[in-house]
Amino acid sequence: MTRLCELHYQALRRAYALKFQSLVSLETFPDTLHANRLETAIVLTLSGDERLDELHRVAFESLRSNIGTFKLVVVQEGSSREWLKNSTRLEWVVHASPVDERKAYGRAFDRFSGIYGASVKPAAIRWLSNSLYSRAWIIEPDTVFTGKWSELFGKYADDRSDLIAYNVTFRFQNRTSWNHWHGCTLCGGLADWKKQASLLPAFRITRTLAEALVLHLRTTKMSGHHEAVLPTFVTANAEHFSWCDLAPDVEYFRWRPVWDASRLALPNSLYHPVKSPASFRRISPSFSLS
Repeated sequence: MTRLCELHYQALRRAYALKFQSLVSLETFPDTLHANRLETAIVLTLSGDERLDELHRVAFESLRSNIGTFKLVVVQEGSSREWLKNSTRLEWVVHASPVDERKAYGRAFDRFSGIYGASVKPAAIRWLSNSLYSRAWIIEPDTVFTGKWSELFGKYADDRSDLIAYNVTFRFQNRTSWNHWHGCTLCGGLADWKKQASLLPAFRITRTLAEALVLHLRTTKMSGHHEAVLPTFVTANAEHFSWCDLAPDVEYFRWRPVWDASRLALPNSLYHPVKSPASFRRISPSFSLS
């Protein structure tokens, strides 16, 4: 199991070139050969839960109005959103479904997708692997940044790490309870120091890492929750990939329980999950910035 995880990246790339056509549904993913050759895409993932439509719209507006020169991509489940039509600054709308992602990832999808079985994050990673973008920030719609998104993205523009995310590996090192370890077959058989954990409400991933991960999950029997699999895959293949911890520069706060106004005033911090559109507007500077 460990040997399968510690694959040789160049061999993987050659295999990927041969197998990729069978992984992509051309009806699901746009033809990226004509995409602008931008360095970084900003990807907002939207589930198919219609009850969250207003939150999704607010999250979209927060990013659209505050990402500088970056292009915005939406990966969505369910029916098309009316408010996305004719929207400026929107480069792609990618339609995702559990059926399509299960075909692409194989049996690994069910665990990798997470406890709710949402297809949008696996689809976002797969979209990147088939794009001309060299990397992408992938953001959940219930994530609020109390600063300018464009400044956060720009701050890491010169960082060459394959993964930029919150490192919460202490969950394993301190032997604290975290259900996702038990379901991570990719983690089994690895040295303890290679077993990593991350928080992924907002993270950046390179296309090369996305390509390798998609193929590896599809062609092996290994899987696990994405918050365990992604950082562990990077660390287990440290000769090919690297990751940078967001924590030293960006504070992270869980939006549970409800926080008072004084704590909400902390700048340049990520709050997650924020499920109320009103609360989102209240703490996001995107709606007060000119």
